[in-house]
Amino acid sequence: LPISQGSDRLGSASPQPGAMAAAAAAEMWRSKLGNKYPKKDIEKWDLQLKAELGALRKTGCNMKCFDCGASDATWASPKLGIFICVACSDVHRAAGAHITCVKNFSTYLWGPDEVALMKAVGNTRGRDYYGCGTVLPSDSKNHKVDVCTKKYGTPTVQKTIEAHIASATSQASTGAKVEQPVKVASSALAAPLRAHPPIQFQAAAKAMPAPSNTDWFDELFGPEEVLAGPGAKTAATGYQEQAVRQQSAAPAVELDEFFEMCKSTQPAPAVTKQAPNCFGNGLDDLIFEDFGKW
Repeated sequence: LPISQGSDRLGSASPQPGAMAAAAAAEMWRSKLGNKYPKKDIEKWDLQLKAELGALRKTGCNMKCFDCGASDATWASPKLGIFICVACSDVHRAAGAHITCVKNFSTYLWGPDEVALMKAVGNTRGRDYYGCGTVLPSDSKNHKVDVCTKKYGTPTVQKTIEAHIASATSQASTGAKVEQPVKVASSALAAPLRAHPPIQFQAAAKAMPAPSNTDWFDELFGPEEVLAGPGAKTAATGYQEQAVRQQSAAPAVELDEFFEMCKSTQPAPAVTKQAPNCFGNGLDDLIFEDFGKW
């Protein structure tokens, strides 16, 4: 088999430049404003763009046809940025693509530049750009086409349309902005880390053991120190000494005598009542005062 020129392998020809260009063109989509976009992007944006158009159709004068006032504004002229009815869409198509163009909101794909122009103009602002002249739905198609050509085909209006297209194209190209990552200065990255001193932890003081001869009863139930400073120890010591003297001065009662008193039917001799002092237990004296009378 002969080796064909420009082939990568035996008997296989390389793709022709015309075929490659056709394949690349098939992957692109062209809007009514003359701008090209990847078709996969247009298909991906279709739901969002159709939702934005649906919201525009429900606002103000956009609900009625810009040319005849009919209520079924299901078509639009992306080049003029106005909402029209299906009958007037046929009129715009007959006027020619050099003047206007048409699309509906269901079967056609819409580009971001076309939606941007529809947002910028609409039926309310369109009266400022194209005038307030209208036709009747009952007028003949020829009459409607003649009015459409005179209304939108003048050089002044076409220059206005070109300015709108340029603005919408620019807005569509800069509409989707990618958030840029935050850049850190190289000097900050090169700066050495600052060493911080280690945290110092203060050890808790150790508890001192109690002396072996500590009297725990006195420690728990002894009198509280009411004085601050050096005098507190002197007051406590004096209190203890006075209590010891009172205990030694109290009359000792033998245990046998106590039992004899309990057995005896005779009344116990009267005990001289002594006034309780601040250190004595007056409650005990009152209890045992009438003990022999039970």
